[in-house]
This record gives sequence, C-alpha cells and structure tokens, in this order.
Amino acid sequence: SKKCNLIIFSKKDKIPGIDKLKIKVNNTEIARVEKTKFLGVFIDSRLSWKPHIHEVENKIAKKT
Repeated sequence: SKKCNLIIFSKKDKIPGIDKLKIKVNNTEIARVEKTKFLGVFIDSRLSWKPHIHEVENKIAKKT
C-alpha cells in the first residue's frame, strides 16, 4: 500500500465532493496524486501526454 497512488481521471477541473474521497488499505490511506508513473509512462488526471513528454524531454536534455 505504500507504493500505491490514487488518481481520479476527469475532464472537469473540479468534481463536487471529490476532496472528501479517502481510500484505505490495511488502515493506511492511499495518497491522492495529480500525475503518476505507470509502467514507464507518466500519466495525469486528464490523460494528457504533457507529463510524459516533459519527462522524456528532460532525459534527452541530460544526455546531450
């Protein structure tokens, strides 16, 4: 549960009451994030490619 993240996918900026959502596993609250890395791909709550592209750009910049 320490390696888990909670991400809510939505096109809207704000979903009423979503801030109150809490998920617990073995009495440990799962951290809510706006973006995360999943199988090497960075995704955000809007399912855009921006976080992944930004990370790839940073890797390329470090190698040149």
